Amino acid sequence: MGAYESLVNLYRVFCQPTSFLAEARGLPLVRRLVFMLRMAPVMVITAAVTVGTLSLFLQTFGMLVHWKPQGVWWEPALASVAYGIGVGTLWNVSAGVAFGVVWGPAQWLIVEVILPVVHFIPEDVKVSIGNGAPLGLAAGVALGIAAGTARTAVWGLILGIGFGVLMGGAGRLSGALALMAFFFFGYFRLEWYAVDIEMTLVQLIRAYHRPARAVAFLRGSPIYWREPIWPPLLGLRSFLCLVGDHSYAEGIDACLFIISERPTQAAIARTALMQIVTRRLARLDSVQQIAAASGEVERPMAGGVQLPETLQKSLPELEELTRFAEQHLTATLPYNRKRALYRLRDGADDLARRLALESGLVPRLLLVVTRSWRGVAEAELAKMGEAEKAAGFVHNPFVFGQPIEETETNLFVGRRDIVREIEVSLLGGTAKPALVLWGPRRMGKTSVLLQLPRLLGSEFVPAFVDVQAMQVRESVGAFFQSVTASASAALRRRGVPSAALTAADIGDSPFTAFAGWLATVEERLGPGRHLLLCLDEFERLETSIREGRLPHELMDQIRHTIQHHARIVVLLAGSHRPDELELNWPDALISTKMIRVSYLAEEEARQLITQPVPDFEISYAAGSVERITEATRCQPYLVQALCYELVNHLNMEGRREASPEDIDIVVGRALESAHLYFAEMWRQLDENQRAILTRLAAAPQPPETRELAAPGSSEEQVDADLRWLAARSIVENPNSGGWRFQVPMVAEWVRARGG
Repeated sequence: MGAYESLVNLYRVFCQPTSFLAEARGLPLVRRLVFMLRMAPVMVITAAVTVGTLSLFLQTFGMLVHWKPQGVWWEPALASVAYGIGVGTLWNVSAGVAFGVVWGPAQWLIVEVILPVVHFIPEDVKVSIGNGAPLGLAAGVALGIAAGTARTAVWGLILGIGFGVLMGGAGRLSGALALMAFFFFGYFRLEWYAVDIEMTLVQLIRAYHRPARAVAFLRGSPIYWREPIWPPLLGLRSFLCLVGDHSYAEGIDACLFIISERPTQAAIARTALMQIVTRRLARLDSVQQIAAASGEVERPMAGGVQLPETLQKSLPELEELTRFAEQHLTATLPYNRKRALYRLRDGADDLARRLALESGLVPRLLLVVTRSWRGVAEAELAKMGEAEKAAGFVHNPFVFGQPIEETETNLFVGRRDIVREIEVSLLGGTAKPALVLWGPRRMGKTSVLLQLPRLLGSEFVPAFVDVQAMQVRESVGAFFQSVTASASAALRRRGVPSAALTAADIGDSPFTAFAGWLATVEERLGPGRHLLLCLDEFERLETSIREGRLPHELMDQIRHTIQHHARIVVLLAGSHRPDELELNWPDALISTKMIRVSYLAEEEARQLITQPVPDFEISYAAGSVERITEATRCQPYLVQALCYELVNHLNMEGRREASPEDIDIVVGRALESAHLYFAEMWRQLDENQRAILTRLAAAPQPPETRELAAPGSSEEQVDADLRWLAARSIVENPNSGGWRFQVPMVAEWVRARGG
């Protein structure tokens, strides 16, 4: 070991003890002895430099101090090094180096310099203090470096009591107190605290003058090169905030470093982190700036450190709001741009309402952000509204072909009967059934699932999973990852801490990992709360099971979850009843409650047509609304499609009132724009069913069953097909008065298709 390496080791012992201890731990006895002997010259030199520096310092205050070789300083210094070699060899090299460096200079300073000039203390007490104080200081520094936690400071009490027992006479108590006092002084490294503050403030002043180099000045301060600093470091919070104001990423990284690597200053770093985050986010005063922050907001969570619970729950929601701002900027259709702004505004509102119920610094700081972002969204919506008015166009709020999401409260109407049925099923009794929403495609099942967080009470936590997405069904591990990711996000929004399963968690035992996750979630939910696992398009699971991508045991897991996890409710949605599928779903979905999703009630359809959003500027002449409900039979998808075409038609005409004639015109356009809906319905039929519908569309009057039978086909088969079509909401036979299409627009499409 050369001189340079010895100096580096000395620095690491006193300033970076954690990493040094990790490397030195486990050295055998002989290697510890060799290490200490090689360190001995540096320890002696350090003692000499320390004594010389202290002497010069004391001489500036007029004290006559002799420290040259003819003095007495070197005797305790050499003895100190010898003691240090013994401690380092027999126990811990870090403690040995620290003891060897500290005890000799401390003995010289207290016994030879300080106590001789204090005349009011009796000699026997001086002797006791002279023995106890240097020992306490050296032992405190050594144990503080070797142990490094506040809990082990109790050794100061033990050493003090033991020293008092060993000492005799009047000096017993004074020596013990001196040892304990100096032990704590050394243990918590208070001898350096003034230097730490001074150097930190110097670097902070330099950073104020040169903000662009603030992070470099911070890294040159004691917080980066010395550990631990026990008392709160003056100026550190301001320093971190200054760095964060200049560079958000570097400020966050600095806070995370201190929280994880300097736990004694973690409280200051957490406060600074909250201020950096909230100040940065509150300064975003345009949609463009909020969108540009996408990917940055969750940065504090990347370090894996423990953040305040409110901040931990709020950052993912704020990150989601930045993505809405991005969607507003990238969308091309005015409707989609406005929808993104509504989601930004409503999301900020929801978060603000929850934060308003909490107390403390973090909720107060985050409230400033949510209110600011809500104002930004409102201002942008107003700007878009003014631009639309200036152009003479009515904003088209109707949407078809995609589900109505949770925040679009004005476009989602009705379905209260379905929601009530779900609530009654879940609130009654202790055994919670599996629920199946079923009905023809485009009836709004997915929209119902997406709206459940808004429509159900706070005791329910709905988690939406689109099983149609291929990544959900790639493997059973991918399925559990998708389910737990969606559920964890929903739980966090309701204030329940939760983390999704990762690939590493799942490993080779996906079912075991998922079972453990379910148990943890149930425990955190507590009594009176339920997690709803909403699996949309659940029939796709059957396809993947039959193709071998998912194991058949997944159905057993679903049954087990229903039977044995009272606070976990499985809710499936699809266009088929479970008993119509090939696999044995009735066995898996034990205690199943079936809920049919069909047309809107006429009152609900009228509300959607006349007031899809507040201040809707289209009015309807007499008979116009009735013409829409008759043509669509209040089928939600077709109502949206027809009204979408109507608003576009009136905009082109420069009018704000719709007449029955306008409805007749846009029905034809809606048949074209909604063509995929009709084509999907047609694709699911077999040749006989298509032939029946073609004959039904051509019939001048509602025909009887026998009139729809093709030559050579039995009336019983035609009746079975008609009943199947009726179950799919395609045809009906009201009061046995003959068959007809349930939805006139479907009849027109089949008629126009011409078979």
